[in-house]
Amino acid sequence: MDKGLTINCTNDTVLRLSPPLIITKQDVDFAIKILEESLKCQTTK
Repeated sequence: MDKGLTINCTNDTVLRLSPPLIITKQDVDFAIKILEESLKCQTTK
């Protein structure tokens, strides 16, 4: 949530995203960028 995404980790290998009902391609691209950066941070720890 710190970076603006709502994600629920439902088990060890599943992430559940909660996007808005109305979303643009730019919003999706931005969300993917945030998710990629967050995952990179977790894999380097």
